[in-house]
Parts: sequence; structure tokens; C-alpha cells
Amino acid sequence: MKLLLDSMLARTARWLRVFGVDTLYLEVSDDELILTAENEGAVLITRDKKLSEKAKNKVKILLVESTDFKEQIKQIVSSLGIELRFPEGTRCPGCNFSLRMTKDKKEVEGKVPDSVFRLQKEFWICDLCGKIYWRGGHWENIGRIFSSLEI
Repeated sequence: MKLLLDSMLARTARWLRVFGVDTLYLEVSDDELILTAENEGAVLITRDKKLSEKAKNKVKILLVESTDFKEQIKQIVSSLGIELRFPEGTRCPGCNFSLRMTKDKKEVEGKVPDSVFRLQKEFWICDLCGKIYWRGGHWENIGRIFSSLEI
């Protein structure tokens, strides 16, 4: 299932990607959001009541209530029956492309800090935007947030 989140939900979009959900995020007009949702077959997710009303007969839409990204994720997951996956299935938080895990350190040599290259054994690479991820300090924070969702 593909999701399309509007500009009010940027943080939520990034976290959904981290948790393996195919999530588009656009800062465009309401009409462009609706058209994109139609063309992509995506569920349009917003906090904007006017957009929700405008789109309700055109695309599948979900109006989220909370301003807290964790509560937003919980509502999205429970309303749409989505399964979150971490770390397998993780998508690039920046561009939404699927990440590829590698243990071949030659692939990342010279592309990550030297200390990271020496200490880490696994890397996740985005073949679209070129970003590289590893189990750094942020990894524990992601795990804590994932666990706190209690889904």
C-alpha cells in the first residue's frame, strides 16, 4: 500500500519510511495532492479538514487527529492495517527508495567516516540518492520509538 502525506506530516512521512512503509511526501497544492493520489493509487493522509472534505469522493483519504507523530503513526497503522517493519524493509527516509543491506565494506569505503568504516560491519545503501546508513547512536533511538508504538 502506498501512502501520500501532505506538508503537515513531514516528520511522520520520514518515520513511516524508516519503518518500511512506501510513503510519498509532497509540498504541493491540494489539487496536486489529490491528482497524485489518484495517479499513484495512494491513500492520501492529512490533518487538513478542508483537504479531507475536498478529496473524500475522489481518493481514499485518512484524516489524522493528533499532532504527535507517534500517535499519527498508530492511527495510520490501525486504520489501514499496515505492518511496520524495522530494520528489514526500511526505506530511505529522504527519498523513499528501498534500502539495500551490504556487508561488503568495499562498497562504502571512502563514503562514510573512517571511524564508522572501521567499527561497523553492516551498512544500508540507498541506490537512488546514494545515502548510506549504519547502526550508529540513532539506531537505538529508532528502536525505542519503534517499540514505543506498541503495535
